[in-house]
Amino acid sequence: MTVAGPLSGLIVLDLTRVLAGPYCTMVLADLGARIIKVEAPEGDDSRHYGPFINGTSGYFTAFNRGKESIAIDLKNEVDRAVFERLLTKTDVLVENYRPGTMEKLGYGWESLHPRFPRLIYAAASGFGHSGPYANRPAYDMVVQAMGGIMSITGHPHGPPTRVGSSIGDISAGLFTTIGIVSALYDRARSNAGMKLDVAMLDCQVAILENAITRYFATGRSPGPLGARHASIAPFAAFAAAGVFRTVDYARREGNRFYAAHGETFVCAVEFATVQQAQCSVSYGNASQPGSPHLEDQLPLMTEKKLHPVWREKKDIMEHLERRERF
Repeated sequence: MTVAGPLSGLIVLDLTRVLAGPYCTMVLADLGARIIKVEAPEGDDSRHYGPFINGTSGYFTAFNRGKESIAIDLKNEVDRAVFERLLTKTDVLVENYRPGTMEKLGYGWESLHPRFPRLIYAAASGFGHSGPYANRPAYDMVVQAMGGIMSITGHPHGPPTRVGSSIGDISAGLFTTIGIVSALYDRARSNAGMKLDVAMLDCQVAILENAITRYFATGRSPGPLGARHASIAPFAAFAAAGVFRTVDYARREGNRFYAAHGETFVCAVEFATVQQAQCSVSYGNASQPGSPHLEDQLPLMTEKKLHPVWREKKDIMEHLERRERF
């Protein structure tokens, strides 16, 4: 039995291509919306991206599954008539062209809103539809670099590093989806559509977590920390018996940490002094006068000994309660 999604009955006209826009409409399709993908006669660029499976782009298929597709030349009068018939049935139009492209075709927000007042118009672009960079093209790599996430990714003293996933495109797609769902909620009350203007660069800044806060708190530009967390310790990947374990829970006893990997594994981390152990958990308060900065404490955190035996968490807890050492 197929369960209808919460957006069942919604019709979305998808003029997007490659990743940011298609990711947005993929999520809408997963939520039950009917997606009609409008492609130029030559097709979406990503149809030519590998890997290929039985002659079909796996890249394209991954983000355009569950959609219907139609080839329309918006510069052709016959095709434009078909497109306008589709508009009469459409709830949401999504596009990720460079700003001004839809206006040149006669299908910008100012043209469509008077004719289709309930239409929600969602545009995702590199720098938004206003501002000094509005007319510039952008790709994932560009906004990752400009947004700052490449400067806090990788290992200390390494080169700027792109996040492995195309987070510039994907975050813009997700923010566009959130905007569309919010606009649908507003339309249910106002009976009016709205324009959504999503900039990939804005989305990158929005997901920097506490990097900007740390800059204003400390006056220091945050740098890459490898697998470490900027405000929590131990919270990293540690080498142990030929493999790496992630550590995500800790309790300090004197100069020793008891740190857990999920619910199963625990290791002991021992620092040379109680002061070093204390520093490794107090650097999150670096804005306080005299508090250590994380970058200054990294050598202390790497001068550690891992207990050679990974133990069940319950065993470690018993040791902690008895305050015994291994």
